[in-house]
Amino acid sequence: MLGEAVRRSTNALVVSVALLGWGCEAGDTAIALDESDVTNAPASCVLEDDCADTQICVQGECVADSTEPPDPEPTDTWQPGVDVLGDSATDQPCPAGDGCLGENCGSGEDCLSGICTAHMGEKQCTKTCEESCPVGWACTLVGDGQDAQYVCLSNAPKLCLPCTGAESCQGHSPGTCVEYSDGSSFCGAACDLDTPCPDGFDCQETQTTEGATSYQCVASSGECPCSTLAVDTALSTHCEVTNEHGTCLGVRTCGPEGLEPCSAQTPAEEVCNGVDDDCDGQTDEIDCDDSNPCTQDSCEGTLGCTNLPQDGQECLDGDPCTVADHCEEGTCVGQDLVCDDENPCTDDTCDGIGGCTYLATTGPCDDAEPRTLNDHCEASECVSEVTLNCDDNNPCTEDSCGPSGCVHNAQESDCDDEDACTLGDLCLDGACVGASLVCEDENPCTDDTCEPTIGCVFSNNTSLCDDGDLCTIGDACDLGSCQVGKTALVCDDGNLCTADSCHPDQGCQFEPTEGPCDDKNACTTNDICLDGGCLGQSLQCDDGNACTTDTCEVKSGCVGIPNVQSCDDSDVCTVGDACFNGACAAGPGSLACDDGNPCTDDTCDPEAGCVFSPNISECDDGNACTQVDTCQGGACLGVTVTCDDGNICTTDTCEVASGCIATPNAQPCDDGDLCTLGDLCGEGSCQPGANLLPCEDGHLCTDNSCDPSTGCVFSPNSKDCDDNNACTTSDICQGGACLGQGSLACDDQDPCTLDSCLPNDGCTHEVAPGPCDDGDPCTLGDQCQGGVCVQGEAAVCDDQNPCTDDSCVDGTCEFNPNSAPCDDGNVCTVDDTCVEGLCKVMGVLSCGDGNPCTENSCDAIEGCQVSDNQAP
Repeated sequence: MLGEAVRRSTNALVVSVALLGWGCEAGDTAIALDESDVTNAPASCVLEDDCADTQICVQGECVADSTEPPDPEPTDTWQPGVDVLGDSATDQPCPAGDGCLGENCGSGEDCLSGICTAHMGEKQCTKTCEESCPVGWACTLVGDGQDAQYVCLSNAPKLCLPCTGAESCQGHSPGTCVEYSDGSSFCGAACDLDTPCPDGFDCQETQTTEGATSYQCVASSGECPCSTLAVDTALSTHCEVTNEHGTCLGVRTCGPEGLEPCSAQTPAEEVCNGVDDDCDGQTDEIDCDDSNPCTQDSCEGTLGCTNLPQDGQECLDGDPCTVADHCEEGTCVGQDLVCDDENPCTDDTCDGIGGCTYLATTGPCDDAEPRTLNDHCEASECVSEVTLNCDDNNPCTEDSCGPSGCVHNAQESDCDDEDACTLGDLCLDGACVGASLVCEDENPCTDDTCEPTIGCVFSNNTSLCDDGDLCTIGDACDLGSCQVGKTALVCDDGNLCTADSCHPDQGCQFEPTEGPCDDKNACTTNDICLDGGCLGQSLQCDDGNACTTDTCEVKSGCVGIPNVQSCDDSDVCTVGDACFNGACAAGPGSLACDDGNPCTDDTCDPEAGCVFSPNISECDDGNACTQVDTCQGGACLGVTVTCDDGNICTTDTCEVASGCIATPNAQPCDDGDLCTLGDLCGEGSCQPGANLLPCEDGHLCTDNSCDPSTGCVFSPNSKDCDDNNACTTSDICQGGACLGQGSLACDDQDPCTLDSCLPNDGCTHEVAPGPCDDGDPCTLGDQCQGGVCVQGEAAVCDDQNPCTDDSCVDGTCEFNPNSAPCDDGNVCTVDDTCVEGLCKVMGVLSCGDGNPCTENSCDAIEGCQVSDNQAP
């Protein structure tokens, strides 16, 4: 009733005073202009910067800021200086919660005075005044002429709001943006001896963001909390992150939990990524040189460093024994310097400085004629003694003739073992073997095997599988492909404030929704969905009778019960008042101010009575699905708990009464054992699938098993086997293949038969002409005739070396060094003599003629040479 009476009494006011320093929204205006003043309506505004220097922004309109009261003509409803909101002793006090001075408001409609203004970074109700206002407020004349009235305006309207510059702290009272010690900045308020700071603030000479110094109100705690207004308007302050790499700038924005972390990135060493990592204003100032002359190096921003391989360019590989160095696919390569005089009796090498050396050798050699024996080097030439036929018809041996007869050396070359289940057949230790063909089509719906005659065989199966869609259950193979399961994954968390869906790649998704809801609590109103939970504003239960205890029942709502507590018999905060039978009677005691809400601080104002100011204490909202419950705006609110136990085999939900619940499900999973197929969730854990991974390669020479961590294992064994080759003996498994350990002995000791072995038939002995051995090692050219070995000519032992005595002993030529005179072919040497099988120089030809006017030299072919000189 009192609030309505005051509103009626102010209807004649020409100017409506609302939120000062902020713009107003539709519905904020509580008092309208008279029709007679429409043509002279003031300019509209949002901030005071929109008005002239002598004006302030009031209720979205620019009005005069008068420092001296005018002398308006009295009217029937209002006189300047008369406070209809409790400034005189005869006025009714303002009941707490009716929109009294200092109570938070959203618009003028929330205030008994119809005026919602700025005070200490919040929107609070004010009132008209006659001479004085409470500490922190100033009785200020607002308006022009008969439109003027005195209103309590804050001395610190934007105090402690986050700011980035002085312009965001301007208002009807002086203020600027003050730097705090942690690098953040907040609005201050001008202060001096006549204008003290509010409680919790100190008047300090401090630095502003513009670099000036002035006396401003600064929070005693060294930090400013985020007010409701700062959170609702997402105000922010500058911040920075600094380390050895540099400094990055950002902002800290007010959120429900206070100032959020600095948005600035952490400075880092500059790399090629399209980002200014060290925040120095330059991007990708980095050298991408990989020191490779065969790459083209550049920085491609977000793609990082690119080092494109080059082809064909000249380069140096650092090896003097290569030539024609050039780039190939990003690598510097050269061709080996070819030092080959095509003479097997010289050692051909690179001399390390880009040239070649050819040194004569002794010992065995190969004259490239496979039918010769005892090939050896003599005076840098390869000579032979006996010619044989040593072809054993095995593509995996290199047949040659040596001092002891035919030599069949195993060689490495391509071959064909006629097995379709092997590939890359190569000669190994004289036998043709191949690597097992891996028959794997990477299709879980086929069984992969190999047949030696036809190769890989892929047979369809009916195993359990995974179609890649987490939203289906019971996927199974059919006709060689994975078919979608007939059961859909159920995604329902029973929460009206989440949108339940299933994503093929991520499974169940529970996205928080917005909009109205019902929290089933009659003590809350305006229930809305927030962060996946249904939250409402606390219902204010007050029947206006101090002698009833006003409570709220979750099911029924507000209840007023007669009490015997102290009350106010129209004398606020007097001692002795007490309730009796629902009415207030005078008695001992004091006014009890307790609304039963842990989120309000309850006090008694000598003029206004009980005041319930929202606090930011810790509390318990009774919801097990929230945590870190704190008081916000007079209500207990918590942060929604994230229920995730990290177990794919449980579906995680939350119940208000009990909290997180993990319900076992039956969706596909992986038990970590590669040897099981079709794993499914059961009783809250991943159960092994009923099918086992088939591990059978069909080879006798491998033991087949399955390792849980790596899958199929085919381990070579050493079993006895049969390689189906009649020419091998002691066949045994080696390296996963069947190999013979020896060759079938087919030598009948008859030099006039051709002994061989056929893989299918075994040993064969055919009479054949050709060389043989008559038993005399010093005869050469023995030949088979009619199956009999006929003696050949005597062996000739001549190494063409005058420094050896040549003879044949037991079939071997012996070349014994002598000491006979010799000629080394150089006319510039004399008295050449054989020493240890070589012709050694014993003296040098003297070519001096005793004439100082000639140059004397010796030519190895022509002898002494004489030429004129010009010596003095």
